[in-house]
Amino acid sequence: MAASPRPDVSALPNFCGGEAVLAVLVIMQTVAVLLLVGQLGDPRVWERLLLLSLYLHWIGLCSAAVLCLARRWMSDEAMKTALLVSYGLLLGITAVITESAWQLAQWLNLQYVLPDREHGVFLLRSLLICAVVSALTLRYFWLQAQWRGQVRAEGQSRYQALQARIRPHFLFNSLNSIAALIGSRPREAETAVEDLAQLFRAGLSASERRIPLREELDVTRAYLRTEMLRLGERLRVRWAIDDGVEERLVPPLSLQPLVENAVTHGIEPLPQGGEIAICIEKSDRHLWISVENPTPAQPQESLGARSALDNIRQRLALIYGADAELELEVTPERFVSRLKLPLTDAPA
Repeated sequence: MAASPRPDVSALPNFCGGEAVLAVLVIMQTVAVLLLVGQLGDPRVWERLLLLSLYLHWIGLCSAAVLCLARRWMSDEAMKTALLVSYGLLLGITAVITESAWQLAQWLNLQYVLPDREHGVFLLRSLLICAVVSALTLRYFWLQAQWRGQVRAEGQSRYQALQARIRPHFLFNSLNSIAALIGSRPREAETAVEDLAQLFRAGLSASERRIPLREELDVTRAYLRTEMLRLGERLRVRWAIDDGVEERLVPPLSLQPLVENAVTHGIEPLPQGGEIAICIEKSDRHLWISVENPTPAQPQESLGARSALDNIRQRLALIYGADAELELEVTPERFVSRLKLPLTDAPA
């Protein structure tokens, strides 16, 4: 049995982002409420809650800022080392802010809001609370990182297996078409071999590497040329591509499998064939890629189609998280698959 992948510091929450910071603020507010839940009869409980929330939120925000900055120089450390360093930083930040809060309360004559009137007791109590909350939180992050690492490894293996696979009947049909062209149209046969080789290269590309859209379009056009050798005039394609989108970054084999699904399950079953409409457009923040094909009168449920679409969803989740999605629209006449991807430029 293969060993589970060791999660590195990159699996820790990115405290430079809004989602992790919001989680920290929620945790701090929960701690503030729990600390004062036994003082509900005190007439100044709401004032204390306000000041305690401000104090804990300040600790949380400063901790998130320091961990955000420390993330860079901890990038080469093992996960356990990164957690220990993070734990020490959190205790240090708490000590500094606790001492500052004590001195500020003395200066503003707000000692009545402090849960402990003695300096040492207040400092020790704050550090103990921070030690417990930080330990539980970092333990949760550690377990979550291990789980994410296992899910990523499983999804990566499945992705690579599916991406490297070329359907046997597609391969055999392509080779038969090439063989038929060799004697009568050798130039077209040579082009078909080059297109097939390009498809193989794309299938073996790295899973989380992103490529310019123009490269994915080249692979998709190579696939369509190969299928047109077999389907002829039954396969028609209409393109609509916005200007300036071809240098945007997309995952490899993001468009081609959608087109292959449209050919296999939308065009092949129809004796008269049909038209595939491929539309690529951009909005302010997203790149939209849609593939539309006719629906046969009696569509057959296909495990291969489900696997291809599920594979794309898994790859999007691995690369983009919740920032990308695959939407499907099914009507009696048309089937539309639509990709929403973050709008990213290719590096210069």
